[in-house]
Amino acid sequence: MTEAAASSRLLGRSADTNPPLVDPAANLGLLSVFRRTYLLRLLVGREVTARYSGSLLGLAWSYINPLTQFLAYWLIVGGLLEKNMAIPSYPLHILTALLITHFFTETFAAGTASIHHNKALVIRMPIPKEMFPVASMLVSLIHVLPEILILSVGVGIVGWHGAILPSIAYTLMSFAIIMVLGTAVSLLFSVADVYFRDFGSVVGILTFLIRFAVPMMYPFSRVVESTRNHPWIYWIYIHNPVVVAIEFLEKAFWWGTVPTNRILPGTDVIIATNGHTGLPLDCTKAAPGTECVPLLHEFPDHMIALGFETLAACLALLLIAQLVFNKFEAKIPERL
Repeated sequence: MTEAAASSRLLGRSADTNPPLVDPAANLGLLSVFRRTYLLRLLVGREVTARYSGSLLGLAWSYINPLTQFLAYWLIVGGLLEKNMAIPSYPLHILTALLITHFFTETFAAGTASIHHNKALVIRMPIPKEMFPVASMLVSLIHVLPEILILSVGVGIVGWHGAILPSIAYTLMSFAIIMVLGTAVSLLFSVADVYFRDFGSVVGILTFLIRFAVPMMYPFSRVVESTRNHPWIYWIYIHNPVVVAIEFLEKAFWWGTVPTNRILPGTDVIIATNGHTGLPLDCTKAAPGTECVPLLHEFPDHMIALGFETLAACLALLLIAQLVFNKFEAKIPERL
């Protein structure tokens, strides 16, 4: 009796102390990804290491590439086009927009191909397949951090007079929009790429066109002027999440380099320029007969509200992307 009781107590203790068996393939979508942070860190580290494998300079290329772009825009683009565009610190205007655009396009392209590039792991290991697009987004984020540092040095050299705390908030809003949007489109296109490899080419075309669909090579003011008689075109343009993210980052970095004598007090408007010389000009004090270019509005109206609206729309898109991904992910190993 004593041995039976002891055995019963031992079995009972084992039943109480051992956790219940859990299906290793059980998936709660993105929630499962962030419940496996150790595995996510491994994937991110693996991607970063693979990118610089066999490289002599390694991670230093993350600083060399943006620094080269910065100098090229500063010396070439700034010298040739700044006067024609009538935009102060024009190279910084381009670089700020290029930084956040590159973050999105790299996340989009790498996330779309992420499942195919990791098909050996997808087939052999019961892990959430959302792990791969999310890891691609985080790798892109790591690579954009040196660009932020280079841009910060650039605006410091030119002379930055912005407010620190609002600029940090604008930067966080910009990156939050792109992180959510990039993850959403990566989820959709990564599963589509498994079924139809044509989507890889589609992403290549889209990432090329996106550079011309955002205010990077041209100022936002040109969009305002050209769509004045077509408000529906303006509405579509300004509700592009990448455009909104660019405007927030430019508000954080580039706007602080605009000379104060070119800003109308209390507004986000650049004072007009002389139509003949391209030099700054306050039309209220201009000599009679001077040609005065209209005021250039550099930021959309109700920018803060538009930012939260855009972030909410990106979160809704992420939810839809997760639902679509869940519907097709069971057959991903078979398709691979």
